[in-house]
Amino acid sequence: VSFRVRAGEVAAFVGETGAGKTTLVNLLIRAYEPTAGEIRLDGVPLGRYSREGLSRCFSVVLQETVFFRGTVLDNLRYARPEATEAEVVHAAKLAHAHGFIQRLPQGYQTLMSGAAGEFSQGQYQLLAMARALVSRAPILILDEATAMLDPRGRRGLMRVCSELNDRGMTIVMITHFMEEAGLADRVVVLDGGKIALDGTPDEV
Repeated sequence: VSFRVRAGEVAAFVGETGAGKTTLVNLLIRAYEPTAGEIRLDGVPLGRYSREGLSRCFSVVLQETVFFRGTVLDNLRYARPEATEAEVVHAAKLAHAHGFIQRLPQGYQTLMSGAAGEFSQGQYQLLAMARALVSRAPILILDEATAMLDPRGRRGLMRVCSELNDRGMTIVMITHFMEEAGLADRVVVLDGGKIALDGTPDEV
């Protein structure tokens, strides 16, 4: 495969299960190393970045979110512990998570057990989005982040993405839903590990 995602662009990657979408994400964040070819970030091969340096470039929101035992505040600043409470609140507002966090018994100081079921799937995804924003990474990767949400939850998360893109964030979206891909600047269709189509949503 060969493609370029420009800064400030929303790029959607679609394809059936097994097409290579998650492998692509794992290559981008260097969970896997390519056996051939090269991936560049701002023209620099990924291999020249330290793991820590690369982690500051990407934030990832997965289909299944993971939180640990601790306060909501501590969970949201997990990737950047030095973030102030004001910065966390600002990120939560951008992610549309501030409202329901405020309604918790102790707000941002509410203790999370880390077990599933404390929040709705939609709320978990918004918390994950807020955590990604606290990290201040310029590139956001959504790996099937809306797959477990109902239509209303998907629309809400896509609205957040649209607002973030308006602020200049680069977004790489892995999705099964063509309605989501339709919001992207470009759509790349993967099939059997190869690019079958690459163009604007209307072209695809």
